[in-house]
Amino acid sequence: MNLMREHLIPVELVLRSVSHSFGALALFAANKLTALAWSGHALVVGAMATAASWRAEVFGLVLVICILPMLFHLLSHSALLRRRVRGGPVGEPDPRQKIIYSLMLLCSAAMAVVLSRDYSLGWSHVPVVIVLLGDVLVAAGLLLIWLVFRVNPFAAATVTVETEQPVISRGLYALVRHPMYSGALLVLLGIPLALGSWWGLVLFLPYLVLIILRLTNEERYLSTRLPGYRDYCARVTHRLIPFIW
Repeated sequence: MNLMREHLIPVELVLRSVSHSFGALALFAANKLTALAWSGHALVVGAMATAASWRAEVFGLVLVICILPMLFHLLSHSALLRRRVRGGPVGEPDPRQKIIYSLMLLCSAAMAVVLSRDYSLGWSHVPVVIVLLGDVLVAAGLLLIWLVFRVNPFAAATVTVETEQPVISRGLYALVRHPMYSGALLVLLGIPLALGSWWGLVLFLPYLVLIILRLTNEERYLSTRLPGYRDYCARVTHRLIPFIW
């Protein structure tokens, strides 16, 4: 494996993992064949990462283990898959959400660059325990997203309300209003640590700000368009972290 390819492996893993953290796995798959082909490619990428770094190897293994159940759930629930496919800035009906989503994608690209440079230049020296903690955070975040998919078939990739859509108040939604964003933040916090980069954590703050802006805008949207959502907010007062905020 040449040096250029070695440096690109963490970038590819990061781009995919950031996408997954927002529940976007298989979002661009037009059918099951494409989605399964993507899954096979992820396995290949994970295998190639072994030549680059043991951290990337463990990280890739965590992604595959956590993503496969989510992928099969999406493929077996076509309505949810269709709602997830409509993601991206173009699919957002609100101009403000288009901007927020675009900035999130920009942060993802910036994180990929920072992690790649950190890896190639050896800026960070992260203890093994912290690296493994990062893997645990990524796994926990993806688990939360999978649990959201299981309980909320209306978990669309865009901020929208469908006809006869109910307010979901069971499962994780009984603890916080936006459990998918909670999972996403865990993944975004864990990625730099799992890949051995202190500098990658710098991008977590912009992510946090953007997610807070997104969810507060989303709540205003749902309060006026989804019957019962205001009552739900009155019952479940915490947005991201139980008993805290």
